[in-house]
Amino acid sequence: MQNGTVSRCIKYWVIVEAIKITVAKSESEALNFNISLNTINRFFILLVCLVFSYSTCLGQSDNPPVIFDNIHSRFDNSRVTDQQKVYLHLDRPYYVSGETIWFKAYVVKAARNQYDYRSGIFNVEVIGPEGAIIISNLLKLTGGITSGSISLPDTLKTAQYVLRAYTNWMRNFDPSFYWTKPIKITGISELENVNTPQIEPASDTTLLAFYPEGGYLLNGIPCQIGFKASNIIGQPVDVSGKIVDSNGVKVASFSSIHHEQQ
Repeated sequence: MQNGTVSRCIKYWVIVEAIKITVAKSESEALNFNISLNTINRFFILLVCLVFSYSTCLGQSDNPPVIFDNIHSRFDNSRVTDQQKVYLHLDRPYYVSGETIWFKAYVVKAARNQYDYRSGIFNVEVIGPEGAIIISNLLKLTGGITSGSISLPDTLKTAQYVLRAYTNWMRNFDPSFYWTKPIKITGISELENVNTPQIEPASDTTLLAFYPEGGYLLNGIPCQIGFKASNIIGQPVDVSGKIVDSNGVKVASFSSIHHEQQ
């Protein structure tokens, strides 16, 4: 009787594994496929419990819980092997409301870090500071890779938001496996209200910049030299002066020239 029970369990296991493979293939082919792997797992565990309860009622007590533990352990290992990981590369670490977040996403097998081809749908969301989903986008995955963008509304206020990404396959597991990243978004209305400090022109400070013809000064060779005179905020000023050598002897003079428009 015990051998018959084990044989039935093996048959049930083969059936469930076949269903799981079908679910994996179907997800990439149909966007609205709603069969839950968790539901299948629960059904199978319940079925095993019923089989062994039936065996116990018939007086078979050759330690069936050991077999049950092995089957349950097999399920746990299968769930770890089937798990996926998501990685996102963003164009920037922070944004202003009204801007666009550009990203590239990768989906890999958690156990091997190899591209995972099972999923065809990629979910990316922006979660507000109060935990509510304010933006939700769906993208198509090809060979475990996708790229896209998220347009941020210009009404968002300054706060810490969360970017979250996952596949439909990952929804069969704990949400703690989802990819998440905090991002700082600054409200554009707050930037517009920032007062720019006014800098008073300084009348007693002059900046001089010299521009030799051709870009270089060569010893012993005459050269035309232009210059620019301005204050510390870049406004032009009128200047005149002289250039002396190391002995204090005047070698040249200069003064500002303004070109009048005709």
